[in-house]
Amino acid sequence: MSDFDKILKRADDSSIELTAEIKELLGTELQFGMSDYVCKNGTLSDGFEKITPAQRYYQAVKECWTYGSALQQDKAMALQLQTKLKISNILNALFGWMPVIGFYFRGKAMSAAQLMASTLMGIEDKTRILGAFNDSRKALLPVVRSKYKSIEDAEPDNWAAVLKFRIMRQKIGKQEFLNHVPGNMYEKAKMGLECGAPEAVLWLAVEKEKEINECAGGNIVKYLDVLGYSPELPDPNVTNLARK
Repeated sequence: MSDFDKILKRADDSSIELTAEIKELLGTELQFGMSDYVCKNGTLSDGFEKITPAQRYYQAVKECWTYGSALQQDKAMALQLQTKLKISNILNALFGWMPVIGFYFRGKAMSAAQLMASTLMGIEDKTRILGAFNDSRKALLPVVRSKYKSIEDAEPDNWAAVLKFRIMRQKIGKQEFLNHVPGNMYEKAKMGLECGAPEAVLWLAVEKEKEINECAGGNIVKYLDVLGYSPELPDPNVTNLARK
């Protein structure tokens, strides 16, 4: 038996049955992509700094778009594969009596059929994932729409939550960079004072140092109070950063 014949026999014996068995598991006890649980409680969670309902809602919308677009790409691929399969079968029927050409076109048809099966499995899995994100989107939609008109409306609250989240992580020894969190300097300083996070106060302390010294004798708490950003329970360790 030639190496070629051995390859055909071994592939037929070992791969076809296993592939069919795995395909039956998909969507029952197995997922190739993220599980529904991970979609809802991983991607839409604090692990990706999705702290607020608005953050989780808008991320779910983005994920729905991403997976929906991927499904359309898979559909386009399936159309191309079906064309290749049909053409290969036709050419094999016409010229397959010639061994070399027959092998070539049967191989082309087999490759297209295998890719088609893989594409179908991918589509089924992506459809499930899309459904999981859409479930979260629909559940969060009433809560978010009752408070915000758009993602821009929600962003101040979203990033304030992220800032507080990072401050809390700092306090348990995690390395976080508060200066990377979007927000105006006054709100960041206010939260920094309230939560005892000097890093969040630094931008205001440096940018407005002269004003703080002239208007409030270097006291950031008094300065913020004049501007209407009165912090609650200021930390005495960070009230005079402008002087340092």
